[in-house]
Amino acid sequence: MSETTVSTRPTDNRPLIVRYVGQALREWPPLGSIELVGVAPTATFVGVYMDLIETEYYPFDAVSDALEKADLETEICGLETTTEQNQPRLILRISHDVEIVTASAVGES
Repeated sequence: MSETTVSTRPTDNRPLIVRYVGQALREWPPLGSIELVGVAPTATFVGVYMDLIETEYYPFDAVSDALEKADLETEICGLETTTEQNQPRLILRISHDVEIVTASAVGES
């Protein structure tokens, strides 16, 4: 008889780049959740929700350092402070060498 192994880990259906950014920022104190914001031919935009902390200082230098260590060429594009989740969201632009063909571009000739 063969045994079946059942995983109790939740399935992460987020895009790979989102999971990779999450892994790179796992030790950044205000990290809440991460989501895909948009995709362009040579960049991906990721939103990083931040848990509110007891200070007005967010260690953004630590974000840049962590992403650089993970070999991600990243630029902080902005900070969205009004969301339905009522949490600030840091917008990151992640550059990549490989051009990504988006679904909307496939339909265009």
